[in-house]
Amino acid sequence: MLVYLGIFVGKMAQAMLSTFVLKKIARGEKLFAALLSTVECTLWLIVISVVLDGIQSDPLKAVAYIIAVTCGVLAGMLWEDKTATGLLRFEIIADKELGLEIAERFYQAKYGLTTLPCYGHDGEKIMLDIKINRKDANKVADVLKEYDDNVFVTTSTINTVVVGQIKRRRSMDD
Repeated sequence: MLVYLGIFVGKMAQAMLSTFVLKKIARGEKLFAALLSTVECTLWLIVISVVLDGIQSDPLKAVAYIIAVTCGVLAGMLWEDKTATGLLRFEIIADKELGLEIAERFYQAKYGLTTLPCYGHDGEKIMLDIKINRKDANKVADVLKEYDDNVFVTTSTINTVVVGQIKRRRSMDD
């Protein structure tokens, strides 16, 4: 029984790390991802050697391994979401007056944003471009949900900032 538990825990940890590493690579955090890959690869070698040793006579080792992969991938995604490192870009398009009202709320909360005039099907619009730390994404999204039907919002991940920085901001509640 301890063998199956060891396989499950080891493979889950390896799959979790592997998922975390892939998300870090996608966000441009290559050195950190490379260092974590060393640990992840070591775990894989240890676990796979235990699984393959006598698998013909004990196929439940494979079952523990397979279930652990699923659990590990899910845990890795949750872990990465909880750490919320990196940067996000919110792009908001709204009618001009409403867009200026939303911009003022973000200015008051000390968020940096850029406003750009644009034109849509219904006429003159304004685009708000906000770059934030991922940790602040829920706060920004909560404010934008108040304008649900009157704004169009997209987000994208920022992989690299060539020049400049994005500072931590105070809460939208302050």
